[in-house]
Amino acid sequence: MHELNICFSLIRILEASAKNALPPIPRIKTVWLEIGELAGIDLEAIRFSFPIAATHSLAKDAILEIKTQAGRAHCHNCGKDVMIASLLVPCAICGQYNYTITQGKALRVIKMETE
Repeated sequence: MHELNICFSLIRILEASAKNALPPIPRIKTVWLEIGELAGIDLEAIRFSFPIAATHSLAKDAILEIKTQAGRAHCHNCGKDVMIASLLVPCAICGQYNYTITQGKALRVIKMETE
């Protein structure tokens, strides 16, 4: 389950940001993430793993909010920009797999609420 490692990395990033703030932030109350549909991340596993990773951190008992980012691609065959829900599906317009992902692979912190 690589989502637990992702959460541990996320906590390290959040704590570094909080400790470098002026004045230093004593507690993180809420974290908003954006995760793309094509990022290869199981959202339920992130929701399960986040409290475990946050146990001994400034984010202990923090609320995790997740916003999903839809997948989009530019098809080089038909020249269209299309929505794509998986890397394993063809272009919805021409049926080819000749596309470049343009959106949906993100994993980023949008913001955090602190004390």
